[in-house]
Amino acid sequence: MLGLIAFGIFLTVILGLHGCYYLYRLLTTRRESARRIKERLGTWSEPNQPVSGRLVRKHVLSDVSWINTWLQETAWIKKYLKLDYLQRLHQQSGTSQPLARYLLGSATLAMGGLVLGTNLRLGVLMSMIWALLLGVFPFLMLYRMKANRIIAFQRLMPEALELIARALKAGHAFFVGVKIAGEELADPIGGEFRRVYDDISVGLAVPEAMERLHERVECPDVKYFVTAVTVQRETGGNLAEIMESLGMTIRKRFEFHAKVKALSAEGVLSAIIVFVMPFVMGLFQYTMNPEYMSLLWIDPMGRSMASIAAVMMVVGAIVTRRLIDVKV
Repeated sequence: MLGLIAFGIFLTVILGLHGCYYLYRLLTTRRESARRIKERLGTWSEPNQPVSGRLVRKHVLSDVSWINTWLQETAWIKKYLKLDYLQRLHQQSGTSQPLARYLLGSATLAMGGLVLGTNLRLGVLMSMIWALLLGVFPFLMLYRMKANRIIAFQRLMPEALELIARALKAGHAFFVGVKIAGEELADPIGGEFRRVYDDISVGLAVPEAMERLHERVECPDVKYFVTAVTVQRETGGNLAEIMESLGMTIRKRFEFHAKVKALSAEGVLSAIIVFVMPFVMGLFQYTMNPEYMSLLWIDPMGRSMASIAAVMMVVGAIVTRRLIDVKV
């Protein structure tokens, strides 16, 4: 009972902090927007002001200015939290939420797991393991969003290459073909190609714009596309034929991947059965003998055994997933 009360107090404090954060954000967003507008208007009204020759794209970690400054300028955050890697992962996931929200969610879940493990008397080690597992959950969400975004990008890649090839055959420049692909295709590939066109339009060199595309979308198809465009600009050749052959190669690879997925369906089904079986048997055992199963959450040793089993099942699911995930 005391553990539930302590956990309720913890949730109340967290919700109160969230409420204060959003209230502060509501009060400061308008002032920050007005200040940026004034600065931009002041820049435009000064014709003799020097213009920087390098294009710099700033990454905003939070909507609140002081939190964004604190995250970007604090040395230990950059060192121990691998902020550069998290920024790249956040950018590749395509989410509209700032990175600070995922960092705050990770800290909240980690504290919740630590408090819950302490109240359930799981021991220091198991409490730390639960805190770690819950703390990395928001970043696993980002990684999953990144993987889904790359899959959606790859499925539309052949159509984009064919559009660019047709534009080149019609006599248009390469960046015009990129613009057509960005306007005709849906996100995420449409948005990325529009971003490439915007980078080239404001004066960025084509190889650098293509390299930025590869940084935002890390997949082999984009790497082949970027390499083909870069090499063609240096050595020459028929870029339209290169785009057509690359698009055909990607389509053939998708067909082969579908065949491999069909052949590995039996292994996927076996993995699902192995993962679900302990829960089904545990529920069946609980209906037959509740007192026997209740030892897993009443007795301290039973709670420790259940926690260890849960961690081992998560690790086994990850390993099994890697085994049945055939790379093509």
